[in-house]
Amino acid sequence: MKKVEGWTERDLVWYWFSNIRGVGLRTRWKLLEVFDDVFHIWEAEKEELKQWIPARQANLLVDSRAVYDPKPSIELLAGSGTRFLHWESPDYPSKLRHIFEPPTALYIRGKLPDEHQPALAMVGSRRASHYGKKMAGDFARIFAESGIQIISGMAAGIDTESHWGAIKGGGYTAGILGGGIDTIFPKGNFNLYYEMYEHGGVISEYNIGTANASGLFPIRNRIISGLSDGVFLIEAGRRSGSLITADQGLDQGREIFVLPGRVTDPMSQGCNALIAQGAVPVLDPDTILNQLLPQRASGKDGKEKEGGENDGTDCLTGIRKDRGRSVKAGQNRTMEDKAKVKRTEADRDVKDRESERVLALLDPIDAVSFEALLKEGGMSRKKLEKVLFDLEMKGQIHQPVQGLYQREAGVDTIFALAHR
Repeated sequence: MKKVEGWTERDLVWYWFSNIRGVGLRTRWKLLEVFDDVFHIWEAEKEELKQWIPARQANLLVDSRAVYDPKPSIELLAGSGTRFLHWESPDYPSKLRHIFEPPTALYIRGKLPDEHQPALAMVGSRRASHYGKKMAGDFARIFAESGIQIISGMAAGIDTESHWGAIKGGGYTAGILGGGIDTIFPKGNFNLYYEMYEHGGVISEYNIGTANASGLFPIRNRIISGLSDGVFLIEAGRRSGSLITADQGLDQGREIFVLPGRVTDPMSQGCNALIAQGAVPVLDPDTILNQLLPQRASGKDGKEKEGGENDGTDCLTGIRKDRGRSVKAGQNRTMEDKAKVKRTEADRDVKDRESERVLALLDPIDAVSFEALLKEGGMSRKKLEKVLFDLEMKGQIHQPVQGLYQREAGVDTIFALAHR
């Protein structure tokens, strides 16, 4: 066997064993159970192998040894910033050692989850609603800010929003791929992939060059739940692939959390069914925070609230300084300039009042029609259209359905309103 710098002989044998074409994971684990050591498999005769696996696979295995030259492939890994771990690697994730049919190898770009910090799998529909995406992003941000690592599958919809939410919260997030470590699916997640590569982790049990395939996505779900301490399901139909992750999490002894949905919403049927079977309904972020951060629930996290009177004083001082500069600058203006400023400020005040009037009529939970806003808003149709457009461009409102408007709000505000 050819040597590769920085790799032990056992590393090279594991790399060969995990990349034999036509010999799948189940066969590999069967051979490891029978032969007890990967080196014994490397040295086994063809006839001995045929006693345990089909002749075709035995032939593939033996033939692969004769042409095995790992150097080009390993150099490709190194050049792409990919790390290879195998079952005997000291930093192989301990949580995965206890799941059914764990991967014999992992390919990592970025960092693995910190095993001393709690991790939560967040999964759901690729065709999620605006509400579902909003909840995923806001929940993930809150969890990340509290020190919970977010694990998901980098798919469209709930997965994507969960990853971005964790990044916005300044926390760690890992994406588990359903193809080779170099695959990006969907293609629109190109920026997300590289953001996670830099600040989180991208993980696959498949080597560079393995194409995405529909059959690989359900298999990778066991790793999503396996790396986590709990599984949080947000929007899933009765046949959603996310239910596979929840089932595997249940088999692995993970707590299953579910965001309830309307009984008439097809995208909530899978979620509500899980709640009926005993999953934990999530009514606010504390439901999960108190479960995964028990010291928080007991009030013994040792953290003190930030800020205080000094913060307020500093802010006021800054405002006073700004006002001072404004007054000084104003002394140099002509009377005409001052008149223009006053007119601009008056126009801005009118716009602000109109925007506040419309926002006061909107709710984060129940959508309001344009006609209802027109009736209650006290402004012309054209004016209302402009105010709504401006608010939507600023991200303060959205249309869940064309012609219906909702106010944007974080999960804290939404749950506060829902429990009024």
